[in-house]
Amino acid sequence: MGRLSPVGFAYLFCMLCLCLPALINGAPLLFTDIVGYVKWSSDFFQNAPFGCTDMARSPTYSLVMLKPFLGDKFWPVILLHCLAVVGVLDFTTRKFWGGPHPLRLCLLVLGLTLTTPLAVMTDFAMPDIFAGLLLLLLYWLGPGQNQTTGRQRSWLILAASLFITFHGSNWLLTLALVVVGRSRHLGLALLGASLLSISLNVLAFGRLMLFPVHPPFAVARTLDFDLAQRYFRNHPESKRFHLYAYRRHLPPDASYFLWGDRSPLRRLDEAQRIRAEEMSLYLSIWRAYPRECLDMALESSLNQLGCFSLWELWGVHLPEYFTHDLGPRMDYVANTWQPQNRWPVQRMEKWYRRFFCLALIWSLFDRRVSRPLLLWCLFGLVVNAAVCGTLSGVYARYQCRVQWLAVLPALLAVLRPRLLNAARSPD
Repeated sequence: MGRLSPVGFAYLFCMLCLCLPALINGAPLLFTDIVGYVKWSSDFFQNAPFGCTDMARSPTYSLVMLKPFLGDKFWPVILLHCLAVVGVLDFTTRKFWGGPHPLRLCLLVLGLTLTTPLAVMTDFAMPDIFAGLLLLLLYWLGPGQNQTTGRQRSWLILAASLFITFHGSNWLLTLALVVVGRSRHLGLALLGASLLSISLNVLAFGRLMLFPVHPPFAVARTLDFDLAQRYFRNHPESKRFHLYAYRRHLPPDASYFLWGDRSPLRRLDEAQRIRAEEMSLYLSIWRAYPRECLDMALESSLNQLGCFSLWELWGVHLPEYFTHDLGPRMDYVANTWQPQNRWPVQRMEKWYRRFFCLALIWSLFDRRVSRPLLLWCLFGLVVNAAVCGTLSGVYARYQCRVQWLAVLPALLAVLRPRLLNAARSPD
């Protein structure tokens, strides 16, 4: 058996660094939304082709769970996350540093682990980590495309197409970057994601559709600002929407509407009707109250942009229905998930915030920092906040998943080999 190469050692070390929060916790970090992905995975392997019924989550990421084969074991999913993170960072460093530098790659990943929520988000059995990775891949298909070869761009398009389909917000995030990047390779990634999503949905449900039917997050968000309620009260044309029948019982907040015990979404037939007309209703509300909706979008975006609380993520307690939906062996998950208080979350969170500000200030004055990459990452943070805050809600994990991108350009410049410092940076 041959010896492991330095690059192989670097990959193992980096993956170990990224697994630290899960290792300290004693198990991968879980979130209540994982129920939808695991149920879809079971549904697909039992009823495909053409017989699936659960359409609440991304089909492509749900298949990563491999529920029938992995059961209650989420470690393979976390290792896949780690491998994806290290692979994308390795490609990025090779382009900025002029080739493979295993030791510096280890220092980069260790630095990101200690100074950003990257490792914590990697160890969540959720697709959030792929939003940041997608932004990096799209950078190499947009502003950084001159640094890549044709073969590399082909692989980047394939990987980006897959990552786009992992979460609904990734579609709008990519669309915004396509408009700004003005590169046909970015458009090809979006086209590839569309073909992949349509193909999988046809295989699973026997229906030609781009997206699975998801909870009506956008309409639910308008409830927090009393916009949907006002629309049903003051506009007679709103009678054409199925949700009109519930106008007298609409809750004042989105969470109760989406997950409450008395929500109309608890009935499958009602939920399907409401979900099917979501975007039409959402656009009608915007047309009726454009100024109020714009205020809602700006307020939500700004709140989301500054929302980096890890405590919200770490303190999640799995509800009783979690173990019920995932099967009898999932009691192990509920027991091992409970935080062991071994990871100093509150102290780390303060450190992350401080280093985030320090890295931004450093990047503004250090000429070695790639300006195109820095601007791309910051624009990605803003778009991510606008998309998630406006269409879903202000939740910490949405911004934690991309926060590390603001620190990456500074660390790339600091760790850059000396021989390249005198040369012009790959802008």
